[in-house]
Amino acid sequence: MPKEAVTNSKGLARKVRFSFSCLEAKRVSLDGDFNHWKLLFLTVDPGYYGGTFQAHVLKKIEEARKISPDKVISVDGGVSLDNLSLFKDIGVDAVCVGSRIFLGGIPEENYMKFINRMKELEGNESI
Repeated sequence: MPKEAVTNSKGLARKVRFSFSCLEAKRVSLDGDFNHWKLLFLTVDPGYYGGTFQAHVLKKIEEARKISPDKVISVDGGVSLDNLSLFKDIGVDAVCVGSRIFLGGIPEENYMKFINRMKELEGNESI
């Protein structure tokens, strides 16, 4: 993605206990251009590096995807090799990984494990 697209994009990050339908109903008061916003779902309670993944957020992501099928959706927190497929299956566009790379083992090796798992899920060795 070109740098301009990232720096000039609007987005919204929400805590675990957030209801997407509530926001969607009020979108006009936020910005008339809400359809172009990106969504970042926090899948852990914020503030604790390496927090526990909150699986109930998956339903909220599914709801957001149904309401806004073209919206870019990302997740941050609790992302692991074991749950990457869950995110792919419900249409998440991007994941943010931190502690699973840096807390334990060799970061470079952990990173490559994520890259290889994503390639596996995409069925594409050239990612």
